[in-house]
Amino acid sequence: MAQRARSKRRSGINARAYLGVEPESPINFEVHNRAPTARDIKNRFIGDMWLHSNGLTDPTNDDIYILVSKSGGVARWLNFGAGNLERLRGNTGGYVETDVNENIDIVANTTHGLTVAGNPGTSTLTIGTVNNENLLQSITGDVGGAVFPDGTNNISITGTNGITVTGTPGTNTLTLGMGTAATAYITNAGTANPAAHNLQVLGTAPIATSAPVPLGDTVNIALNNGANGQVLIGGGANPQWASITSSSITITPGVNSLDFSYVPTHPAAGFSASMSWNTEFFTGDSFIANVICDIELFDINGDYNHTTGEFTAPYDGYYNFHASMDFVMVTCNPKGGQYARCMLMTDNNILIQGSTFPTVRRVNNFYSTGNAIIYEVSASLQMTAGDKIWPAIQSWGGKRWDKVVGTVLPRLYTYFYGYLLYRS
Repeated sequence: MAQRARSKRRSGINARAYLGVEPESPINFEVHNRAPTARDIKNRFIGDMWLHSNGLTDPTNDDIYILVSKSGGVARWLNFGAGNLERLRGNTGGYVETDVNENIDIVANTTHGLTVAGNPGTSTLTIGTVNNENLLQSITGDVGGAVFPDGTNNISITGTNGITVTGTPGTNTLTLGMGTAATAYITNAGTANPAAHNLQVLGTAPIATSAPVPLGDTVNIALNNGANGQVLIGGGANPQWASITSSSITITPGVNSLDFSYVPTHPAAGFSASMSWNTEFFTGDSFIANVICDIELFDINGDYNHTTGEFTAPYDGYYNFHASMDFVMVTCNPKGGQYARCMLMTDNNILIQGSTFPTVRRVNNFYSTGNAIIYEVSASLQMTAGDKIWPAIQSWGGKRWDKVVGTVLPRLYTYFYGYLLYRS
């Protein structure tokens, strides 16, 4: 657009005329290859517009300016696109206006180690400390002088002797707390109370646990050291160091401690079980049938298995066992020649054979429900922990069906029990 000629005469005839404005003519629109400055004021009036165009790129609204003030002989051009900063207000002192260049300077107090760095490329103001100085310089306590930050600009505040310091970052708070403190110490001979939160503990020889209350706030405690493995025995005024030699107590010296463990010299072990139903077994000259007493009358340590009929020795030692079986040979030759036996068997191939009552082992003609034989077997054995033992029966003289009679309380027809005599 070509620049127009403008009359500098202001007649004042038009009622809309006022100082610095020529309403009779349209506004002046200028095109230049630079942005306007405060010195671009001559022959220009408020409302005039300025287009910054270098001819290489298309201009935008950021490149259009309007003259809004000629006060003091200085032109003030406003950019259409961005909108300039007009003023800022701090905590105190009121508003701060921009200077002639539309700037407001933000200045840090370098006396206290702060600096403000402006980065026009990123429109950023960065506030930091001068020369990376720490804002926290030091903390001074009641005693000991100043404490300075470590390499990570921190000063740790720690509590000791019952005092804890809890840091809460979200509230920037340090909370001091104290554990339970004793208000008095009671001894055999009196009570001592702390004075000014302090309690003196004095040692005397050989051993004293008395508080001289009239003298105030003192507890006397003294202890001579025993030998390694000794324990303090006794109470009152004269406890003594002594050794415990009993085989039932183990003493293990540790760091400032003694560990005790108790092992019974004569531990208990025992059981009793019975068979609850009539059970038939197929036996023969080379086959032995285990008798399973499935009802546990009692089992001290849980060493008897009512499913397998086996007892497992929990300790090395000497044991007593007894089994009684109500036996009927179902398939028997009445002419004789058939035999049966009861026994106790172990997993290390020990076999203890029992006897019959009221007859001998021969069971001729005992083949009906009413003709039963009672077998008894007892044994005293030395067993190793883990050894097993159980009752069994066997017939020979050909293949046989044998029946062992069982029932429930208050009657016991077939049963098995045992107990520990002595632990070795």
